Amino acid sequence: YKIKDGIFKDFCDKALVVKQNFNFNQIKDDFLDHCREKKSIIYKNKEYKFEEPNNLITGNLKIHINYIRDMIEQIGLSYGNLSDIEIEGYIRLKIDSGDNIINNYKIILDYFYYKYINFSFVFVIDEINRGNVSKIFGELITLIEPSKRIGEKEELKVKLPYSGEEFGVPKNVYIIGTMNTADRSITSLDTALRRRFEFIEMMPDVSKLSMDCEGINLQEL
Repeated sequence: YKIKDGIFKDFCDKALVVKQNFNFNQIKDDFLDHCREKKSIIYKNKEYKFEEPNNLITGNLKIHINYIRDMIEQIGLSYGNLSDIEIEGYIRLKIDSGDNIINNYKIILDYFYYKYINFSFVFVIDEINRGNVSKIFGELITLIEPSKRIGEKEELKVKLPYSGEEFGVPKNVYIIGTMNTADRSITSLDTALRRRFEFIEMMPDVSKLSMDCEGINLQEL
């Protein structure tokens, strides 16, 4: 027989590889031009103003655009698989400053990579509460924990039994499990699954339905 990757492993492998049909340097230059032209960026409800050609003013702290450019060039496309400590290491190679200024550099790098380069891959499991968790994830369920992702301090990889390959889950993979609780309670869910997911209630939104479908008001129905 032929050993073939499963759906989840194949998905995670794709998440580790950024598409090659875009020009990274052009995207980087567009970002830096945007910073110089717009004079400010807003990220996570905070505004960072560019008041000088080469400086980003954040209170009394200045972030040099040229330093940001150099850091992006050094990190390249590996940002999605780097831990916070590794990212901080790249920053400290360029500057020697306190934690506040280091954090501001990290915020700007985060803004660039997650706003200009999409590293996010979303894996959706429909009606996950109807499935057998041990068969859906098996021994790999530990790998989906944030602290066990590739690039984190507690990174964990396992050797797959058939192929012998090492496998881990990238931190840019997001898993969404939908559930229909009308016909099956979530009380039967595996405890291991409960610990690793955040539960968000999504009530029906009748406003999305048409009020006139061949003379029938679907919202009233």
